[in-house]
Amino acid sequence: MPGSFDFLHIKRHTAGSSNELSFDVLDAARSQLDDNSKKSSRAAKTPSASRGSYHGVAGTSTLSAIPEVERRKKLRRTRAIRARVIIALVVVVALGAIGFAGYSFYQSKVDFSDRYNALVSDLSTIDEELVKVDAVMVDPLAANMYEKRVEAKKKLDWIAQKLDAVSDTTEKTIPYAMGDKDTVALTQMGNAIEGRKDMLAAAKSAFEGADQFDQELDISKKAWNKVLNADRAAREATASANNASTDESTESAKQMTQEARNQFAEARADLEGVTYRHESVDFSAQLEYLDKRIEALDYAIATADALVAGDRQLATANNDAYNEADEEAAQLAQELPLLIDDQVRSAFEKEIAPHAKSYNEARDDVSDADADIRAYLSS
Repeated sequence: MPGSFDFLHIKRHTAGSSNELSFDVLDAARSQLDDNSKKSSRAAKTPSASRGSYHGVAGTSTLSAIPEVERRKKLRRTRAIRARVIIALVVVVALGAIGFAGYSFYQSKVDFSDRYNALVSDLSTIDEELVKVDAVMVDPLAANMYEKRVEAKKKLDWIAQKLDAVSDTTEKTIPYAMGDKDTVALTQMGNAIEGRKDMLAAAKSAFEGADQFDQELDISKKAWNKVLNADRAAREATASANNASTDESTESAKQMTQEARNQFAEARADLEGVTYRHESVDFSAQLEYLDKRIEALDYAIATADALVAGDRQLATANNDAYNEADEEAAQLAQELPLLIDDQVRSAFEKEIAPHAKSYNEARDDVSDADADIRAYLSS
């Protein structure tokens, strides 16, 4: 079966080809034979010669070649016309192919542009929520950021899911890139997405640190309120002990002293728990002060027991020890920080500092990638 393009080896002009040369030779031979036949007929003609003789037939046969020549010429003209038509069709098809290729390139360019613009749009939608996270990261530990942080935390998982979806779409858009410029633009899109993921991870860690800060600060403040209440209770117990004149009043003062001592111990355990969970929180000064207050009250309780037992000498020794310890506690109190809040905040600022640094570095990378994306869109 002939191929679709077998006609391409047909030539428009066959002048000088072997076939055409053979046709010319035959035509010339037939013409010469025709001329010789006429001369012979005139020279040898006799009255008895019949028009139906063999020589007459031969002459007629020579003349009959003329229609054959015309038929062959007509055939050659038909072939030439057909070749020109085929060539014209080839040109039309070629021009159509070129036009289709141009349209396909244009359509592919439009298709990539639409896809890329959709990616930018998706990223912009994500940023509407990410900006809330960004606002909290200015100072995650600030008291006025608590409500904003609560709202921003609700969006963390949603943002992460959307970023994963855009990242997947970006990968699928790579085959539609029309050149290096589009490929670089997709790379910048990938950088912008990954940078936002890094921002999100750092913010999540910082938010967790801020939540712990809130909890530990609350525990610390409540513990110190216990210290202040215990201090008042201890002073009241001391005044009652000094005024006691009976065993019953001495025992009552002892019970008041024991309650104050227990409050100091509870407060100490709470503060020590904070330092155990967070080594960056330094409550050593408070713990030393509380140890001395507890020591002093232990001596006060021992004094009461000795008085009820009637051991005046032991009571005096314990009372002297109480006064010494209480004086040392008073000196330690003068060195305590004014606000326990500042200590806790300072400690947690150190804890979240690495996360804040990672966040800001990722944020700078995102800013650079976004700038490149804007430059691509405006080009």
